[in-house]
Amino acid sequence: MRTFKTEVGILTRLRHPNIIEAHALIIDLKAGEAYLELPFIEGGTLREWIVGDASRLQQETVVQISSELLRALAYIHSNGIVHLDVKPDNIMMTAEGVSKLTDFDVSKDVVSRTLSVRSTTMVGSPNNQHPLATSIPSDQYPQQPASLATSTPSNQYP
Repeated sequence: MRTFKTEVGILTRLRHPNIIEAHALIIDLKAGEAYLELPFIEGGTLREWIVGDASRLQQETVVQISSELLRALAYIHSNGIVHLDVKPDNIMMTAEGVSKLTDFDVSKDVVSRTLSVRSTTMVGSPNNQHPLATSIPSDQYPQQPASLATSTPSNQYP
């Protein structure tokens, strides 16, 4: 439950056109479960968006998506947050083709020193994480796999 509270705490501080907005944290005390209420995004994940129509991978589209993600990352970094899990499955695409960074459950709040993780043994997705991600917060290396996945329709980034 602490992971959800940390993720909600991070998301409620962030307001950016390329970052998903959290509407609410819903806690069911009887069931001992928590739910994060997020908006429905019709376009699906970046991976689904690419696989659904590879013709979308024009150079200008790749540049647009990469630029949106870099602006979102710059914004979260300016707010003391490091995402740590940037990958095509954590980027949603609206029906209009606007990218939204999601899934802040392994993010690190370097200002308050709050690490939001499900496990203490690994941070982020193995195929996309920086080798030093568990000790030095960094979002600069995961951008490369996200950009490559945007520009190639292969399934090389699970």
